[in-house]
Amino acid sequence: METETITPEVTSSDSVNHVPRDYNEAVIRRYALKVSEETRAGKYTRVSEQFIIDVEAEVEALLRKLRQPAVAFNGKIVDVPEGEEFLTGAGKKKLAEATNIAIASIIHRKTKDIRTGKTF
Repeated sequence: METETITPEVTSSDSVNHVPRDYNEAVIRRYALKVSEETRAGKYTRVSEQFIIDVEAEVEALLRKLRQPAVAFNGKIVDVPEGEEFLTGAGKKKLAEATNIAIASIIHRKTKDIRTGKTF
């Protein structure tokens, strides 16, 4: 008797290696190459995975600073009650815009650090 092997279809959400990303790598790469075009006469034509990792690490460091616990005047840790949000949709949009500007600034700074080769 022959047995039939059924292989389940694997979608990207089922993949063992699927990790949700916080950052849009394609946009980071495009922007770094745009900076190269504007500031380095297009000298750099590729963006390495390490460049992306370094940008993400700097953004994470910036976010950690924002998340550091603060101490109130009475000595207690400042906390936000569960379920409460201080920002409205418009406030979140402004925060996202400010964060994007900070990320662009990080990319600009990192493009100046590299001096040789064709890859950021």
